Formats: sequence, structure tokens, C-alpha cells
Amino acid sequence: MLTFSSSTKVRSAVLSVRTIRIGVVSLALFVGTIVRGQNFQRLPETWTSVRYDHNTHEYYFDKNPKKDYAAEKSSTKVTQSAWLVFSDREGTELFNKHPGKGGEPIGRRLRFGELLYVYAEAGRWMQVGKNDSGPEGWCKKDDLVLWSRPLNDQLTGIELKAFLINRITADGKLDKREYDGDLKQRYEVFDGPDPGAKVIGNELLYDVLYIYKHSDDGKGGERWLVSGYHGLGPATPLLGWVNKTKVKVWATRLCLEPNFDDAARLERRDRGIRAKLYPLLQQDQTEEYLKSGKGEKGLVDGAGRDPAFHDDQLSSTRMDGKLFRYPVLGATMIGTDNCQFYTGVSARMNVAATGSLEGFNEEVYLQARKEYEALKERKDKVGVVFVIEGSAGMQGVPDIVKRAIQSIRGQHGGEKVMRFGAVYYRNEFAHLPADEDPETGYLEVLPLSDDVAKVLGWIGKRSAQNWGDHNDQRAAHLALQRGLALLQRYETNVIVHIAARPDNTEDPTFGGKTLVDLVELGRGLGLGYSAHYLGYVLPAVEHDTVNFVRAAAYEGQRQVMSELAVALNNQLKGLAQFGLDVTGKGRAIAPEEIEVTGSDGWKVSSLDGFYFVMKAHLLPTTASALDTRIANDVSECLAMSQRTLDGIGAVVEDESFVSDRTTDITFSVSELLGLSPEARSTYDHLARHKVHIYQDARTYYRVADLQQPIFRYVLFYRDLDFEREIAELQRLVTSLAGHNADDSVEKLAQLWQARAESTLGTNYDKQKTTLADIQEKLMGIHKISMVKPFRDASILADIQFKDLMDRKIDRKKLGDYQKAAEANLEKLKAIKSQGVSYTIPGKDSKFYWVPVEYLFN
Repeated sequence: MLTFSSSTKVRSAVLSVRTIRIGVVSLALFVGTIVRGQNFQRLPETWTSVRYDHNTHEYYFDKNPKKDYAAEKSSTKVTQSAWLVFSDREGTELFNKHPGKGGEPIGRRLRFGELLYVYAEAGRWMQVGKNDSGPEGWCKKDDLVLWSRPLNDQLTGIELKAFLINRITADGKLDKREYDGDLKQRYEVFDGPDPGAKVIGNELLYDVLYIYKHSDDGKGGERWLVSGYHGLGPATPLLGWVNKTKVKVWATRLCLEPNFDDAARLERRDRGIRAKLYPLLQQDQTEEYLKSGKGEKGLVDGAGRDPAFHDDQLSSTRMDGKLFRYPVLGATMIGTDNCQFYTGVSARMNVAATGSLEGFNEEVYLQARKEYEALKERKDKVGVVFVIEGSAGMQGVPDIVKRAIQSIRGQHGGEKVMRFGAVYYRNEFAHLPADEDPETGYLEVLPLSDDVAKVLGWIGKRSAQNWGDHNDQRAAHLALQRGLALLQRYETNVIVHIAARPDNTEDPTFGGKTLVDLVELGRGLGLGYSAHYLGYVLPAVEHDTVNFVRAAAYEGQRQVMSELAVALNNQLKGLAQFGLDVTGKGRAIAPEEIEVTGSDGWKVSSLDGFYFVMKAHLLPTTASALDTRIANDVSECLAMSQRTLDGIGAVVEDESFVSDRTTDITFSVSELLGLSPEARSTYDHLARHKVHIYQDARTYYRVADLQQPIFRYVLFYRDLDFEREIAELQRLVTSLAGHNADDSVEKLAQLWQARAESTLGTNYDKQKTTLADIQEKLMGIHKISMVKPFRDASILADIQFKDLMDRKIDRKKLGDYQKAAEANLEKLKAIKSQGVSYTIPGKDSKFYWVPVEYLFN
């Protein structure tokens, strides 16, 4: 039996415990529930299958639509204990007689979801009782659910399902209460349709529930009455009312996914055509896409979105079980090969899509997400690189550095993996001999090492000399470059620069400037290769009576500090700052340089509001306590690293319970939809707060000149039902292999009869119904204009069901069917064994998306 399934669990009668998670319940016809020894499976014919148009909110009890069902009478005589109905709200009042005939309240009010027995009906009123011992009173039909199965869609005949997800309107109107705090990932359940109804549940998004009723108060307050069960009864109650803003109505059981067949993936990759979705309002791009397979970015786009572009070996499995496929809500044929689906994507906005973070685009966003995970994993690995000037007058610096290293390791060695490195350079006026290599003469490098004794020994052997580079303008610059080259990707890095002179120049006054090549210095820095910068200018320069040299060195460090910050900011596009921004203005605050002079005479310049520590220090007349200052500043860097990681995570990481049930919408809303400022503000709000939304879209099935469809059709299956399908197909294959044609046809007929009756009941035309008809009705696509998934797939598609029953079938076709069934059985087993499934957190149930051709061939 084909089922579109759901997992269930026991729930209390007062609805205090949630019973359903995502999925849909078995399509088997509800056969009633035994209560007090009696079977109440008989329902008045009018109420056995209530059709409903969820777009116009019209009921169909016959061929004519009705806005109001309450005046409808039963077509079967109402008798005691024959008809079960359910209270649809809390507090409905009961009257002792028909109110139109002088009835008065009896003092009892119905509980929400209460099961009742029908004893009589009169116009818009109904006489009910809580058991089969007799009636209690009269109440309005409007306050009852008079049917025990979900509303059936008027077009497809498939039960209406409520896909629980946040929805927003295109005009940008936003009730923030629906999308803030805990509600941004949950939906509320109410005990009635009215605004004053009580909240009786608060559940996670991405549930799929059955719809039993609709209510609209005319003031924008629309709600759907839902249950997790396909049939109502004492053990299968209603869940409650849910707000329209949290519901997408789904009237088929079909989904789409990119075509994962190797031939299709290779063709798309060779042609540069991606499987993509377009927003509904993006009309101008669709024609170009259908002609060439090219076009502007869609809702879900990029090489990482289509398996044809991110797996060169074509070895990965189909889509993982975390993402909800694109449910088919409608379709339109375009020519003979193309098909446009009305569908959508459950997703969360990213800040690149909203324009709220200037210069931050989709590529940066996706890369930032990837590298953020690496940063988070390796944040406790710390590298401190000392860039030390060893010119004349700097004799005491190695001892200061050694004490600083010991202090840093003492403070953080227990919680961090500490490594130290050094670049030792000389920057005096004197030149090297002409035949000596400049770098080896004035610049020495110790790579990062966790062997502290080795590091301390190496630094202790360095000596200060009146020595320098032939090129008078690059000593400090190249030393800093070598220091930056020691940085380890994704780790916490700190550059400690101790100097007394700027880069050399022939001008003895230095012109008040340093000549460090700042642009080259910052090149290559960015997310993953970032560093804090701590600069210290010592009072050790001889003959600098007017402090020209010290002033120039201090200014040079300030420029280095600023240039490194610009390089980091350009790479990150203000990402971390945006995440840390608490102003609510939606853009990063530009860091501001501030300078202070402490009571101890230290002058410190720093970037206030930046997400890396950038400092330059001008020491007073003594370098006492410099080792302590360095250790404290490194501690500040480590704390800032965590804060920076938090800022990046605030933008790229979704820590909600439903974070693995969705993808990212990566198009620019303001550009593609031309939204108003109010609407852009809405999308900014959604992106900043990681609100999961459902975005309506179009999906295109095929580009006409492709040999393979871009998308494929799949059905959503609960694991138990999937196992049953596999078992039934296994029995059929075994029968077909037995070479008894009559027995094989009988088994085939039994299989298709079970499939037909699971949706159509027993009252279908066996003389005219073909297997293709049954296939289409099982998915709810028989009245939708679309490229049929069985056009070439089903060998028996044109076989009438009566031919199977009468054992009239072409034996060659039966043989072809046997081969297809055997191949598809293996594919179904592979899907089941590969574990690619949608798993509900904390539950045992799994769900699979199964290609339709594997089920129906």
C-alpha cells in the first residue's frame, strides 16, 4: 500500500504533550474506532469525504462550491451512536433545546477536541452527547468538526497538509512577535480560532500535519485546525489551531530534487546549467533560463547547491536527509518538454541576501561559513610571533621577551596549545659587506614551536649589533612579512613587534615618516590568516636627543596597525563587527583610532571598536615591566579572538533546533524583487535573527535541448512504509522469477489493488482506470498540467486495472516489467541502506525521499 507517512507517539488527552513530528500519516481509509463495545464506522454520506478549495475557502459536498457548510444536512438518517463529531474549540456552550425553539444554556461547555455522538440535526444546529447513553444538548455545527478525515483538496483529491514554516508577505509587512525569540523557530497551537484562544502548544517548525478546518475572523486573523492523524477518534485527537502565517498548504505528495543520475550531472556540468529556483516575481529571467539554461542567480544557487558541480568523481549519494525537498504545489506545461512548478524552498535569509552588510556577497558568506567551522575547531591553538629589532642599543630585549613568553605560557598553557616563534632583525645605518646576502645578514627566523626551552634558548643567543640592510627602506617591513608568514591558518595568532627605529632612510630626521610598504604588508591577510598586532617602541635609540627616531618608529607602528586592520576588514567585509553590532542599525561601526597616555607615561594608540586587538605603544624613558605588559596584552588578544569568533558566528551560524532542516536563500532581495525600504527592513530582520522562512518560488523541470531532466520526482516516505514497499516488491519479484505467469499477474494485481484502494477507496472504475491513472492519483497530480514522471518510465502505464484482474497482459511486457522491477528493487534497497534520510531529533523515525520510477515500474 502506498502511504505518505508520519511518525506518531502517545499523547495525553489534554494535549499537553506533543505527539507528532514531521511527516504525514498513512493514507489508509479511516475505519472508525471501537468505543464501549460498539463500532462507529458509519458516517453520513455527505460528510465522508469533504472537498475543499484552500485558495477560495469553498467547500464541496457535491459539484457546487459553498462558502458555508453549516446548513448542509446529512444524506443518511442520523441515528443514535452512528455519527462521531469533534468540538473544534474550547468553551462551546450547550443548550437544552434548539435555541430557535426556546433553548437555554445547560451550564456545560465543551472542551477542545471533545469527541461527541450525534443524535439529531436541525439546520445549523446539532444535538450531541458525550457518550452513547443519550443526548446532552444542542450546539452550532460551526463549532464542530463533522468529518473524521482531513479535508480533501478539490483539485487533486488528496488530503490537505499543513507544512509548518514561517511565511512572510511580499509587501514586507511583519508581525515581529511571530518571528522573534523562541517563536522564530516554533509555531503556537491554540484551543480555538478566535484571537482570545489559549495557547496549548509550542512546537518546532517543519512539521507536516493534516488540515481539518479553516477560520478567518475577517481582521487578518486566519487559522487552520490540524491534527497529526489521518483519522480522528478517541486515540487520534485534534492537535489545535495554528496561525496562517506559519502554514503552507500542500495538496499533493510529490517533491522535486535535482536529478542525481550520473548522465544528468555530467550533462549539466558540461553545459554549465544548474538546477535552481527562481522567486515568483522574477519573470524576466525565466525565458532566458529556459532557452539556454543560464540566467541570474535564483533562490538556491551556486556550485555548492547542485551535485553536478561539487563532486568531480560523481560518487556522492543523493541529497542528504536534512533538507526538505521542494514540495509540488502546482505546475504548468511549457511546450512539450519543459515544465514550470509552483513550489518553494524552506530556508533562512543570510545577510548577503539582504544588503544589510555592505560588500558582503554570497561567495564571501559561503566561504565564511566554511572557515568559521575551522576557526571554531582550532581556536585554542595559539601562535605568538615576536618580531624583534636587534640593532644597537637593544641588548636587553631578548631577556624581556623570554620573561614575557614564560608569563604567557604560565597564564594560558593549561587551557591553550601555546607555540612561539620569532623574527630577529637589525635595522641600523651601517651596511653589510657587499658580498654578504642581506637577509641572512640582518634577518633571522625561528619557526613556531611548542618546545619552550628551544625557543628561549634561541632568543637568548641573539645579540644586538650596529648592522643593517643595503636597501635602507625595508628592514622592519621584511621582518614583519616574515612574521606574518609564520601564521597558522585558523589558529589564534598574535604578532608582537618590539622596535626602537622605523625602517631606514637616508634622511636623518626621517621626515617624520616611516617608509614601510604598508600595502604589501597586509596582502594575504583575512579570515583564516588573521592576527592581532601589538607594537612597542623602546627608549633605546642613541643620539636621538629630540626623539625624531622614536616618534617615527611609533608612527610607523600606528600605520602598520591601521593597514593590517584595513586588510582584515576588507577580507571579512565587516562580518565580525556586524555580528557584534548592538546598535540595531544593521551595519558595522567603523573602528576609530584613539590615543591615551597613562599615569605611568606609556602612550598607547589603539583601534577602538575593532574585532582584533591593534595597539602601538610608545614607552617612557624606561622599559621596566614591559614583559608584564606584553603578557597582559596577549591575554586581551585571546579574549578578543573568542569575541570575534562569536561575532562571525552570529552571522553565519544558526544554533537553533531547526538549523539542519533548511538551506540558505542567497539571492539579493532588494535587487531582484525591488522591495520597498520597509520590506528590506523586514528581510534584514529575518537575516539578523536567523528566522527560518518559506519562500515561494518557481522550479523548472527541464531545458528543452537537454537529454536529461534537470529535476526528478520523489515521494516522501516513512521508514516503516518504505520497508513495506520494498517487501511487497520483493514478493512480486520472487513471483515473477517463478515463471508462473498467471501467479505473477495475480500478485501484480494484488499490489496495484492495494495501491489504488489506499487513496481511491473501493469505489473506482476498475473497467477504465489504468495503472497510470492510479499512479497520478497517488501523488495528486492527475489534474495538474505537468510533464508526467511516468511518460517513459512505466512499462505498464497504459494497462487497465481490469486487464490485470482478468489476467490479460502481454507476456513480453510482463518480462520487461520483471527486469525493471528487479533493477528497481536493488535501487530501493540501496536508498534504504545508505542511510540518506530525514531523522527527527530525539526520535527513532526516519523518512526517505524515493524517486517515483523506482516505486512504480
